[in-house]
Amino acid sequence: MDYSLKNNECTFSGEENKVNASCSVTLYNYGKADSVSIRPMLKHSSEDVEFDAKVVSITPHQRMTLLIDFVGTQKNGGSFSGFSKQVEFDLMAPNKDATYNAMRMREIAWNSLEEEKETVTGKLGTEAIIGNNFRR
Repeated sequence: MDYSLKNNECTFSGEENKVNASCSVTLYNYGKADSVSIRPMLKHSSEDVEFDAKVVSITPHQRMTLLIDFVGTQKNGGSFSGFSKQVEFDLMAPNKDATYNAMRMREIAWNSLEEEKETVTGKLGTEAIIGNNFRR
């Protein structure tokens, strides 16, 4: 289970400490899960908002784009509104036996790529990394 980093966006509107978010997010279900708990996370924002999670039905082994409304609480008061294409999402299995932590999976993959870059560069000596692509 993962979500697209590029194909998601949220519109926010709020009054006092209540924030509503209307989000479009593309999910990738690589397994057999038929539901997922999801909530937006504003990690790169100065706003301290925590959204309630929603459990949504998903199709196994499919890519799908979902439109979901969330309700959150702004912890530092004031009102908050806006639009963002840099929203991260917390994905969790609705049962307690499994957790999909997409951000942790990306971190593990990136660390593996770093080790691979060192190995390739060390063996061949002529490799350069440009973005995520290897070039000679």
